[in-house]
Amino acid sequence: MTIIELIEKTVGNRRAVQIFLRIPFLPKRLFLGAKFRYFNRYELDQEAANYIRALVRKPRISIALKLNKIMFSFGPLLEEDKQTLDNIRALRQMLLEWQPKTSGQCYRKICTLIKCFEFTKAKKELQTHGHLLKTHQSKELNKYFDLTEELLAYFGPLTDQAWENSLSYRTDLAETSSKNLVIFYLPPSLLKVDMGIGPFETIFIQISEFIMNFHKSIPRNQYIVEEKLQFSWRNIKEHEGNHEVVSYHTRGNAHGNIRIKESAFPEYLTVDSTGFSGWHSVANLSKSTINEFLESASDDEVEATYQKMYRDLVQSNSSKYKQNQTDANPISTRGEFFFLALQVTSDVVAELAYIDTSNLLKYSSEIAERHQIKLVIKRHPRCTSIKIKELLEALHDSKYVEITDASIHAVLPACKAVITVNSGVGMEALLHLKSIICTGRSEYSYIASTAKSEVELERLMLGFSPTEPRMIKEFLHYYTSEHLFHFDDVSKMHRYWERKSHSKY
Repeated sequence: MTIIELIEKTVGNRRAVQIFLRIPFLPKRLFLGAKFRYFNRYELDQEAANYIRALVRKPRISIALKLNKIMFSFGPLLEEDKQTLDNIRALRQMLLEWQPKTSGQCYRKICTLIKCFEFTKAKKELQTHGHLLKTHQSKELNKYFDLTEELLAYFGPLTDQAWENSLSYRTDLAETSSKNLVIFYLPPSLLKVDMGIGPFETIFIQISEFIMNFHKSIPRNQYIVEEKLQFSWRNIKEHEGNHEVVSYHTRGNAHGNIRIKESAFPEYLTVDSTGFSGWHSVANLSKSTINEFLESASDDEVEATYQKMYRDLVQSNSSKYKQNQTDANPISTRGEFFFLALQVTSDVVAELAYIDTSNLLKYSSEIAERHQIKLVIKRHPRCTSIKIKELLEALHDSKYVEITDASIHAVLPACKAVITVNSGVGMEALLHLKSIICTGRSEYSYIASTAKSEVELERLMLGFSPTEPRMIKEFLHYYTSEHLFHFDDVSKMHRYWERKSHSKY
């Protein structure tokens, strides 16, 4: 456990961030942006803005090399501060002009340039000073440029103007915009130097390719496109006005927003006006909306949509996270059982929980023991919670609870229903026509049974009633037709923009 983690555990996240913001030497030595993601969550935007103003007041290379982290924390409050915008512009220029002399300096500058959307300049820097790099540094950077060659060739020429647009002092955007203006935020998915490595593997490339295709598909004869830079999926300005704002991984109710986010289904992304998970508009879907949509859809179309998704995702054992082979590590539980899909406890969607992940694990296992109900549990592959680890270890000798790391596509067909807070596994369960008991707001709230307390959870488990497969297929048809895009389905993107442009008249 690091010193920072110890402070957080002792005083809590909000108080920890307040402490960090008041220690001026921390940005030079530690993280600067690592905990800035808590600003919105803990309403510390004003304190963060004041901190950044002070930090950039005297530009120096040690701060310029943290420009990406400063911009990560750059909130809407700073967009109206002309002096701070000028200071950040000076930091950027200092970074571009700085000449590294060692392998560490060269590597750090190139990484910072990439993370500041300076793709063309980063590649030129690699060509000019690449001889300073160590072998592993050169290998990593060359792999990044190889994997993103097409993406950077497209986005690279846009970034200089996007920087200017991002640092332009505007008090009222509506005065400078036209009816058909699209403010298009270039995505932070492009900024992963370790692109294609780790648990997400190619997901950041797919996100970036989708956004590239989505940007290309905007009809320029009907829209003016103004690019801006999105360093963080929290910090964009929720512009109000008669124009569209395209961003990645955001949420909110401001009019005219187009919010992109990878879905629970690999290679597919959602496009929505309000957000993702329980903030997604389908979380408030009504029966009348579904019925109205289905009036123009035949039974054969609904079935065809379901069969395609099942074939593409289930039969290929595809999931957002890498799975074991479906015949590996088989579960020993036989007969009917509930499948509890756990989540990362610190995930932002935990805000939407009525019963959080640790309590859901505790309650559901106690109910299983008390009523001799079979329960199979799978821990989230990215979960590092000590509390979850301890709760699972306590269940090791249970007669009715089994812990598994089998593929979800091996577990889901055998279970009677899925229990989760609002995990993407719930959406994948629908492909297996399985019922869901959720304890938080989610994209599939319409089709799930919701428990807001331990008593309600127990009632739903004991009095379980399966959801009709027909209703599940109808929901999937609506969701995939209205909100889901394969990352390279360019024709659907063109149809989306054409429909949106026609709806303005």
